Amino acid sequence: MQIQVSRFPLQRLMRALPKPLRRIKLAQLLAALAGSPYHRVAFQQGELVGNVRDREVANTLVRGIFANYGYFELARRLLSAGDVHVDVGTNYGFHTFGLLPLAIGSTVRHVLVEANPDCVACLRESVKLHPAAQLQVYHRAVAATAGDLPFTFAPAVTGGGRVGQVGTSDGIEITVAASTLDQLFEESGLDRVRLLKMDIEGSELRALQGLAGVLSAQGIDFIYFEVNPTCLEAQQADPQACFAELSRHGYRLFWPHDSVDWVLQTCGLENLEASGLKHFTIFGSQPHRVIGFDQSCYRKGRFGQCDLLAVSPRCRVEPA
Repeated sequence: MQIQVSRFPLQRLMRALPKPLRRIKLAQLLAALAGSPYHRVAFQQGELVGNVRDREVANTLVRGIFANYGYFELARRLLSAGDVHVDVGTNYGFHTFGLLPLAIGSTVRHVLVEANPDCVACLRESVKLHPAAQLQVYHRAVAATAGDLPFTFAPAVTGGGRVGQVGTSDGIEITVAASTLDQLFEESGLDRVRLLKMDIEGSELRALQGLAGVLSAQGIDFIYFEVNPTCLEAQQADPQACFAELSRHGYRLFWPHDSVDWVLQTCGLENLEASGLKHFTIFGSQPHRVIGFDQSCYRKGRFGQCDLLAVSPRCRVEPA
């Protein structure tokens, strides 16, 4: 798939407008008038190419900030020069391209895996913006077994794209090639991965099942993954199955940051008290404080999605 990246200075124009006029719909309208939805988007210190028909892309273009929920800081503390960072469910690549300006950004090998062809076309254009970086893009879904799979997405919310016929009524359904992550790692020549980020809208369990070989060898040090009960249920899975898959390979689960208020808000005050939270320090390139994840509290809770960090038994973890 080929795309034409607009030269129209859309973001500069939006940032020059008074704040009340900086709106997603206006950005999308101006992009349509400019003749292409594909524009360069600067955020924090990163830059990429995105499709402004997607609301998150348009919002980031307008605000100049991507809501990464602490991922950039986490990755900075975990990654060192020469490490491998794998981004599964890359979407337009904010989590990866936001790392490149950091001191370790261009010294790390980044492997980007995405099923949506529009996102992949943008990723390949984004790679051209960063010739010094080590970036590989794979167009595929990940699953427990290899094969062709249906993939459904809505152009305005590409981050909600899902494997299987579970899309919204306005979704587009296509067929994409899928492989296991074990196969992809072998194909890429990866035997050690420092940080794997995975956000694939309910396919996390299938992806972990297709990663059993690498997990059993503890070939990944840190796995940052989304837990979305609704999306998992649509894929005939549940959070506990994901936790069990990681635990059976010896991985320990943590809230990825030492933010008590965020944990309590996510879990609900009826399930946890601040005094009951256990704090730990994990050691990557720098120490990083996290909070122990209690699966029993999760089972009691009726809260929605959250991000967790799985840590290999090879990695050093100490009570804080």
